[in-house]
Amino acid sequence: MAAVHDAMWAFLMKGGQKGNPEQLEKAVNLLVDMMKQKNAGQKKYAGRDDIPFDLANAVVMSVVCEAVALVLDNRYDKITELFKNG
Repeated sequence: MAAVHDAMWAFLMKGGQKGNPEQLEKAVNLLVDMMKQKNAGQKKYAGRDDIPFDLANAVVMSVVCEAVALVLDNRYDKITELFKNG
């Protein structure tokens, strides 16, 4: 049973994910765009190009999942070094 449990949670261990910074950036930019909309999420004031606030939970979860994957990536130490030295 322990082996099954370990395998089940292996994706949450360091090295269990491969980060995708491009996808994280896309999701963050989408969230920022949603927050900058002038309609405050109200459908009756939504413009043609506005992002529906019905997608807010999915967008936030995308940001969270991509950020977790990035931190769990074995290459994350290199990223933190860039910010320490930059």
